[in-house]
Amino acid sequence: MGRSARAQAAVRIGLFLFYMICIPLAWCQSQGTGLLRFEVASVKPSRVVADTDNNPERIESSPSGRLTMNNVRVISCIKWAYGIQDSQISGPGWLASDRYDIIAQASGPIAEDQLKLMMRSLLAERFKLGFHQERKERTVYALVVLKNGPKFRKSEEEGPNNIRRTQVGVIAEKISMPEFADLLSNQVGSPITDMTGLKGRFDLAFDLRQYVLTESKPMSISSLMMQAMEEQLGLKLQPAQVAIEFLIVDHIERPTAN
Repeated sequence: MGRSARAQAAVRIGLFLFYMICIPLAWCQSQGTGLLRFEVASVKPSRVVADTDNNPERIESSPSGRLTMNNVRVISCIKWAYGIQDSQISGPGWLASDRYDIIAQASGPIAEDQLKLMMRSLLAERFKLGFHQERKERTVYALVVLKNGPKFRKSEEEGPNNIRRTQVGVIAEKISMPEFADLLSNQVGSPITDMTGLKGRFDLAFDLRQYVLTESKPMSISSLMMQAMEEQLGLKLQPAQVAIEFLIVDHIERPTAN
C-alpha cells in the first residue's frame, strides 16, 4: 500500500472511531425532558401485528414539522430519536414486538434534528422512558466501497425508501447508505457505520441463492450476505474492535392510547 493510500486509510479509520466513540456522547443530552415538545401528538397501538410488504414499518418527517410513524416498534422510535441502531439498545422484549401508530405535529416548520429532540420528549412523557449508558468493547463494522466501485445505481424516484426482505435476499429502493448500514446491522447483530462516501438514494438488491447451492459446507446468513454484497453490490464490511456506547433501558411503560 502506497503512502497516499495509507494516509487515506488512516483518515477513514479515524473518522470511523470518532463516529463510534465520540458521537454517542451526545446521548448525555436530555432524555426527553428538554423544552422541545410537539404541539399535538397521537399515540395508538397499531392494528398491524407484523412488518410485511403490504404494511411496512414507516417513519416519515416533513419540513412542516409533521412526524408520521406507522406500524413502528418502540425500539425503532428510540433508535430514530437517538441516532443509534437496534443492536445498541437493550430493554424488555416488547420494545421489538409491540407496534404503534404515532402522528405528531410541531407548532411550525422545523428541522429533522429538532423533531428528533421532540421525539425524545414524547418517549419520556408518553412511554416514561428512562435509561443509562454503558460503554462496551465490541466488534463493529464499517461499510465501505470496493476499489472497482459500487455495482448499483442511483434512484430516479423520490419519496420514502421501500425495503423488501425476501427468503433469498433483500430488495431496497430509494435507500440511503446510512439506512442500508442500519438494515445490515439488524442482520449481523453488530453496529455498522456507513463509510462509503456515497450520497443520495439508491436502488439495490442481493440474492443469496447461488451461494446456498454452491457452497460445499453450511455458512451463516451473515457470511453469505457479506459474500453477496462484495460480488453483487461492490460493498464490504470491515471489522474493527472499539468501545461503543449502549443505551440500557431502565424503565419504560406501554402508553395509553389517545
